Amino acid sequence: MLATVQETESMYTKAEVKRAKEAFEFIKNSGYPSSDALVRMVEDGNIMDMPNISRADIIRAYDLYGMPVEYVRGKMTKKHATRTRYEPFLRDNTKDQVLYTDVMHIDNNMFLISVCEPLQLTLQTHVKSESADTLGAALQSHIQVLREKSFTVTCVHVDPASAFQALRTQFPGTEIDVGGARDFVAKVDAKIRRIKDTYRCVKAGLPWKLANSRVKDL
Repeated sequence: MLATVQETESMYTKAEVKRAKEAFEFIKNSGYPSSDALVRMVEDGNIMDMPNISRADIIRAYDLYGMPVEYVRGKMTKKHATRTRYEPFLRDNTKDQVLYTDVMHIDNNMFLISVCEPLQLTLQTHVKSESADTLGAALQSHIQVLREKSFTVTCVHVDPASAFQALRTQFPGTEIDVGGARDFVAKVDAKIRRIKDTYRCVKAGLPWKLANSRVKDL
C-alpha cells in the first residue's frame, strides 16, 4: 500500500522532517549527484556554509520525497562511462600536464572542454564556432590558466577535426596530437557525458524555461 508524503512525515519528528527538507533542497542545489556523492559532500567538510545535515538526513529525504524527478529526466543515458583506473604514481608533484580536448555541443551551444592529467582538472570555454581561430583562442586560455599556476602543458590530444589539424604548429613547446576517435577522445567524452547529465538535471529543476542564450551561464 502506498503512503502519502504527509503520512510518511508523520512517522518522524518535526525536527527530522525539517532536516530532511533541507537535505532535499541541498540535493537540488548540488546538481542532483548520486546519493553516495551527496554523503561524501556532507561528510568531507570541503563545502563552505554547508547546511547542518547528516547522512541520516539525506537517507530520510529520499525516504520521504523519493528520487527527484529532475534526476530521472536528466540522466536518461544507459551507456556508462568507464571509470579511469586510479594510478598512485600519477599523484605526485609533477608540473607537466597532458590535455584531452574536444568540443561539447548542448542546446545549440558549444564549449571547448579540456581534461588535465594528472591534475584531474576540467576546463571549459564557451565558443561561438568551431573555426581554427576560435578553438585556438579557447585552447590558449586553457593552457594559460595552467601556466599561471606554474604547470606546463606538454601535449594536447584532440580528434582529427580540420580545425584542430590547423592548430598543430600554433603552440610552441606544446605538442598538438591529432589522433583517431578511438585513441584519446574517450577520456574527454566521459567527462562531457557527465557534464551533460548534470546540466540536464539542473535545467529540469528550473522553474522557468532556460533560453539557449543563457546556457553558458548555467
